Amino acid sequence: MPLVLVAFSLLTTQAVFTQTTTCGNRPNKPDGSRGFIAGFDCKFYREAVYPFNLTSYITHGGAIPNGGASLSENALMPGYVIWTSDGTITGTWMGVLDFDDNILAGTGSSQVFLFWPGGPSFPSLATVTAAGYLVLPWNPSGVELFDPGDGNHTITVRRNLPGPLQSRSMNCRIVELSGVDESNRRAEEGRVAR
Repeated sequence: MPLVLVAFSLLTTQAVFTQTTTCGNRPNKPDGSRGFIAGFDCKFYREAVYPFNLTSYITHGGAIPNGGASLSENALMPGYVIWTSDGTITGTWMGVLDFDDNILAGTGSSQVFLFWPGGPSFPSLATVTAAGYLVLPWNPSGVELFDPGDGNHTITVRRNLPGPLQSRSMNCRIVELSGVDESNRRAEEGRVAR
């Protein structure tokens, strides 16, 4: 029985480690002309899932007559968001979001790439300059936020997947369960000895 508890504990604790790049939709808002504006928030991690397709979040709600949002009306603007050590384009690049010009003849984006030190190579300065960019100061905490100010979207970029803090709590739980198992064994021995 205690072994089952340890295994269950490991499985439930493991869920803490499975946070991955994802987005979630907000309720669609009417646009005033029988269409809808889709809202969504994303959390991106440094992992091998890019390009990340945003189409289902942009068109949230299905077909337009059923309250869905139009891809052409809700496509994101192509370009780059760059976090640098000093908030200038010439500072050390710490992270880059690339909203790829993949739809609407290059005038819209429905997918994003994430670049980081030690990950996929950063785009060149010439590429970034030609496409357009926004530079933001890097946050040493490892959590970067991009809010275009439209009230419809936010994107959070996290430097690392959850790590050592959770693994320490998992190890403590295993030790705790081992201690319970040992207490139960001693109690059993005491009953047998009587």
